[in-house]
Amino acid sequence: MIPPTSIELERSVRLRVGFEDGAEIAVPIDLLRSSCPCADCRGVRDRGDRPGRPDPVALDAELHGSYGLSIVWDDGHRTGIYSWDLLRQLGRIR
Repeated sequence: MIPPTSIELERSVRLRVGFEDGAEIAVPIDLLRSSCPCADCRGVRDRGDRPGRPDPVALDAELHGSYGLSIVWDDGHRTGIYSWDLLRQLGRIR
């Protein structure tokens, strides 16, 4: 797992992360919200639905140790922990 060197949250647009190896990713906010890795959101996706609501807004992002980010959403959701590896994968989907 390669740690980040920079994190920039554009609350209604995207999350940008730069990594020690020089990689830089940008994940659109709607993709970030719909890809929440928590058990509840996985269950919603398993039913064929999309977690969250249209036009989500990320209110805050908090480091979760050296593992990843926990994001607080405007719909009250906050249990997903986005690992650095997951964020790198989502950044390639753009």
